Amino acid sequence: ELTPPVAVLGASYGGAVALKWAGEDPRVAEALALTPYAELEPAILAIRDRYARWLPRRWVRRAAARLPRLAGVAPGGLDPARWLAERPVRALFIATDGDPIAPPEAVKLLHRLARPGSEYRHLTNGIHETAPFQFGELLPEVRGWLER
Repeated sequence: ELTPPVAVLGASYGGAVALKWAGEDPRVAEALALTPYAELEPAILAIRDRYARWLPRRWVRRAAARLPRLAGVAPGGLDPARWLAERPVRALFIATDGDPIAPPEAVKLLHRLARPGSEYRHLTNGIHETAPFQFGELLPEVRGWLER
């Protein structure tokens, strides 16, 4: 029951969804994307490397390659980098050190593809899984960005 325009916030996959939503829904003016992945396959492989090394990498790669078709989109259609290249949005991007799933370089790529007025922030004391719990230290900056 909010009056548009609104901002959306998401972390990890939720950050990617926030970017997609902002690009498709005119009620959403901007997104706050905390550790979003840029391309799905490298993110999935990083998750496999971190949590399921026992799974053969080639199986995971093949499964990741099939996901777009199963979701009914073209190859690359689940990649936020492609979404932003086609429909740039205004967003605040937050990356963190020690993040193989959404490494700072990937988040910087998304920032470069975003609309003017977008910003990038870097947390130096966290990893992918802990970044949402560090949101408090970014709150003043996030409020300032939203107010601007």
